[in-house]
Formats: sequence, structure tokens, C-alpha cells
Amino acid sequence: MWISIPSEDIHIPLEGVNVMTEDITYLRPTGINTYLECSAKFFFQEIEKIEVPNKSYLAFGTSIHKTLAVNYSQKVETKKDIPVEEAKEIFSDTFEDEFQKVDSIDLVDENPGVIKDQGIKLIEKYHKEVSPRIIPSAVEQKIKVKFKGYDFGLMGTIDLYDIDNQLIDHKTTNKIVNGSVPLNYQRQLSAYTILEEATGRIVKGARVDYLKRDTIEIRHITVTIDKEHFLKIFQTVGEAIQKGIFIPNRNSFLCSKRYCKYWNVCEKRYGGSIRD
Repeated sequence: MWISIPSEDIHIPLEGVNVMTEDITYLRPTGINTYLECSAKFFFQEIEKIEVPNKSYLAFGTSIHKTLAVNYSQKVETKKDIPVEEAKEIFSDTFEDEFQKVDSIDLVDENPGVIKDQGIKLIEKYHKEVSPRIIPSAVEQKIKVKFKGYDFGLMGTIDLYDIDNQLIDHKTTNKIVNGSVPLNYQRQLSAYTILEEATGRIVKGARVDYLKRDTIEIRHITVTIDKEHFLKIFQTVGEAIQKGIFIPNRNSFLCSKRYCKYWNVCEKRYGGSIRD
């Protein structure tokens, strides 16, 4: 269920807001990042809503996210984590469902059995070391905000907001995790801060919890919030979308058959060839 925010409850550094209406387009922080990564991919995913086989890393991330969400959702009331074996079972069941939708190209180089075992170990480690220290206040919170003077609004689903007024977002990765987060994650958490504060809550901090699949490692990285930067990007991307500007970014390392699930559609629409 989406939370509708009355205008008097919003305190955002823009001109002001109107009471929400449903006659506008709402942009997601992840969608804005997708547009900046490749506006053609945004078009296929968000405008045309083309259904294509999923990628293995996305299916894995979805399985982890659902498991954590199930635990924290009930913990809002119970203040207790579900048993670790139950968490592992939720992951396994979700993983089996999600990997039925994975692109066959991925399965040539990936071993679903190995990936599943890594996920179970990650869930067990997270459940024993991280979740006992977190008391959630809101989980998978869906919020929409419309700004005055804009023909598009902002919407997002926030992973976790705890009783210490911290925003926590979960990311799965196989990349090296250092002490910083990519700019796209900073934009995403800045947007979530805007949305959370629109409900009247206070945000004292934000972090990304990385769940690293290959080394079964969990890292907590603090995120510096920059609402002004996000809002300027939000405005620029929104105006570009309204003008119908959608161009494939063939220079991106993510523009490959391995990382983009729209590669086949993109080749047919824009021509050229996408690397393996």
C-alpha cells in the first residue's frame, strides 16, 4: 500500500508541494539511476514494460531481499527474528522461483546450485550477526510525493527504517567493497531520505549493507546524503523523459548480454551489436 502525503506534512527544499494526484508520472530513484546508466533501458523497462528473462544476479538479489523483508516485517511487531532455519527456507523457496525466470545465457557460466549455497550461507551469517542488532520501525515502506510546479513525482520503496532513525538499504554484490558507495547508491539513499522525511519522520543517518556472495561477507557502509544533488538530477531526468529522450549507452560496461536483460530488444530497436 502506498502512503499519500498531504502537502502540509512535507518539508523538502523545493518550492513546495501539492496534494498528491494520480494523473502524473512517478519516478523511482532506481529508475532515475537506470536512466542515467542507459536511457534506452529505462524506456524498455519503465515505459514499454517489456517482459524478458531475468538476469541471475538480479534473481539472487530479489531472493535475499525477500528473505530479509519477511523477517523484518514481522519483527516490527514481535521484536524478534524468525528462526534461522525458517529464514534459509524462505530464501531457498524464493530462489527456486526466481531462477526459473533467468535468461538461459546466464546459466551457461553460472551454477545455480553454487549460487544457492552461497545465498544460504549469507542469510545464515546475516541472521546471526546483523539482524539481532536491528529493531525495525518500518519495512518495505512505499511512499509517493508530488512537488509543486512539476508534472512528475517521486516514489520509492524503502528497505528498512529502524528505531534509531537510520535508513538501511541492502545490496548484493560480487565486487570488491571498499569504504565508499557508488554515486548511484548515494542518490538512491538521498531520495529515500526525502521520501521518509515527507512522512514526518526524522532521518539521522543512512547506510548500505553489502552482502557479498562470493566471500560470504557483510559490510556496512555509511552513505553521505545529498538531497540538493538528487533533486537537481531528478528534475533534469524528469524533463528529459517528458521530451522522449531515450538513447542506448553502448559505451557502458553494463551494456552486454551478461548484464542487460534487454540486449536483444535493444539490438532490434537501435541496430548494431551488443558484446557478450
